[in-house]
Amino acid sequence: MVAIWVSAALAQEVQTAGTLGEGASEWADIGQLPRSFLPRGIVNGTDTGDYPAVFSLTADDGAGGVSTFCSGTLVHAEWGITAAHCIEAAEDYEAFGIPLYAAFGSTVFAPDLLVELDDLIAIPTYDAAAFAHDIGVVKLASPVKDITPMLVNDEPIDDSWSGTQLTFVGYGITGDGKNDSGTKRTTDLTVTDFDDQYVYSFELDSNVCNGDSGGAALEHNGKNLELSGVNAFVTPSCNGGSNGATRVDMYLDSFVLLHVPRVYADPADLQDALNGEGLPWIDLGVGEQVQGLGGRFPPPSQLHEEGCSTAPPSSVGLGLFLGALALRRRR
Repeated sequence: MVAIWVSAALAQEVQTAGTLGEGASEWADIGQLPRSFLPRGIVNGTDTGDYPAVFSLTADDGAGGVSTFCSGTLVHAEWGITAAHCIEAAEDYEAFGIPLYAAFGSTVFAPDLLVELDDLIAIPTYDAAAFAHDIGVVKLASPVKDITPMLVNDEPIDDSWSGTQLTFVGYGITGDGKNDSGTKRTTDLTVTDFDDQYVYSFELDSNVCNGDSGGAALEHNGKNLELSGVNAFVTPSCNGGSNGATRVDMYLDSFVLLHVPRVYADPADLQDALNGEGLPWIDLGVGEQVQGLGGRFPPPSQLHEEGCSTAPPSSVGLGLFLGALALRRRR
């Protein structure tokens, strides 16, 4: 069997469904969990080697156990933007002493670049229960010199966005009940609405899903792509559902730029930085029901102690061993 550590939040939710006994948190066979709590990712998307600034948040125990549990986007040589619930998930791995990495490239199984994470910061106002203010940043242990940071959108989203398409990128799986996370995929979804926290998108035959959490919702601004949203949740499901992405423009001054030395909203500024005509970017300084909240996989030693086998780092293993961390029906 494959055992997972169920967080207090998920234990509470699963107890309501009658599948686990009493207790704030406990070990559980993954077979006990409702399908809605298994990992998910981009539905009917396309495998891609593009969008190099989008990375996978990956936990690697160094003994063959690899998990891609969320995604993120590089916006500075040493900083990436992700979802707050991904920060929460990463902290659970960190508590078990499992190293965390940003994995760049088309697949986490053979990444082009693997950079250890140095710091995890969620916005203080994040509220998991209310699905509110779902944004965070990660600091890399060393600067990424060969990947251009993503431009960010600093213009307010307004009614003119309705009916336009955003490009979504992440490392999640391809549909309900599947376990094929770890490959970078992309899809285009149509903006349907927005509020002061989220921009909402929908396509009948495509969506994002768990594992895409924290990944990019990219606006097409002329010839440029800009990070306009951070994948946060789907409702009511991945297949046939819609999604919400945290608006980056609403949190740049109040959160992101309190930690990240500089981001680029103007392509000319970014190009100047890349050309060294200024501070080099590599050296800038130090509605419907939304199901939620996620399971936690234990470190391999705990799995063995429980008499359970760990899955190999395959598409199935990636989904079941350490892989479903940000399961909040969040992408």
